[in-house]
This record gives sequence, structure tokens and C-alpha cells, in this order.
Amino acid sequence: MVRASILSIGRLADSTPLDATEGMAVEKSGRTTGFTTGKVTDLSADVRINYDSGTFTFQNQIIVEGNPGPFSQAGDSGSLIVARINGRLWLCFLQAQTRTRLETQLRKCFRL
Repeated sequence: MVRASILSIGRLADSTPLDATEGMAVEKSGRTTGFTTGKVTDLSADVRINYDSGTFTFQNQIIVEGNPGPFSQAGDSGSLIVARINGRLWLCFLQAQTRTRLETQLRKCFRL
């Protein structure tokens, strides 16, 4: 059965992507960590990540710090991140190595 809601969060008030702001409170429901909350701490991080095939730089990424503990972990990629203020969306994109995750705004992924 398909449901138009996010586990532990509910139905979104609006599916229009919202631009992140520093300090914005966010939440997500992920496969590994389940329901977590956090806040946006950086809007334009450039981060180098090492993969087996080489090192890649991801530019203009959003960093979210979990509250408390990690916001997300391996296996949570693809989770929709919802702004608490009105249920708008971002897409969880890339895992960093600490308590934070890197995020790409949904409108950039789909070039809206």
C-alpha cells in the first residue's frame, strides 16, 4: 500500500521545495536512524569525499547537525528532510564522517 506521508512525520503541508536558512530546524525519517531532528549549520560547504574510484568534491552542500546525536548515518541516503516550519522538503544526499550530514536542496536535484 502506498501512502502520501512520511513515517513518524506525517503528511506534508506543501510539496514545494523551500530554500534552507542557517539555523533552520529540520527532521527526517531514515532507514538506519529512524526519526531524527537537527538544525542547518552551513549553507555552502565544499567537501571532498574519498571513494574507491577517487576523491570527489561536492560544492554548495548544506550541513545539518543532529540534536542530539547524529542526524543520519549510512543507509539514510534518500530520506526527505522536512523543515519544521511548514513541512517543505529537501533531499538527503551525501554522508559526511562526523555528527553532520551533507544535503542537497531538492530543487537543485530536479533542476526546478
